[in-house]
Amino acid sequence: MFQKEGFDTTIDQFVVMGALIGKDGITQKHICQICCKNESNLARILKGMEDKGFISRKKGKDARSRNVYLSAEGQELYIALAPIAEKYMAYVLGDLSDEERNMLAKLVLNVRAKLSGVLT
Repeated sequence: MFQKEGFDTTIDQFVVMGALIGKDGITQKHICQICCKNESNLARILKGMEDKGFISRKKGKDARSRNVYLSAEGQELYIALAPIAEKYMAYVLGDLSDEERNMLAKLVLNVRAKLSGVLT
């Protein structure tokens, strides 16, 4: 989706950026829960983002945890990508009624809650 618009960013990276907006410095474990990703997949995503300068990671309170921070470049990129994501979602959901959209949102939240329990 973003590549077609000239951005070298994945949907997973965009989702992680969204998790970090306004919550800078949260732990990788917390990001796993927000994004419904397991730790190894998230580590791979974060490594790619760090290599591109979108995030930085610093040791947390205990030696094993790492806190993740969205860089200024990452924030600017998220702001540039958000309208593309909104346009894409409008296209995907365009044929659904308001009732169907609400039902879909509830179903996704239910599935996500179950996945959070499995992935943590």
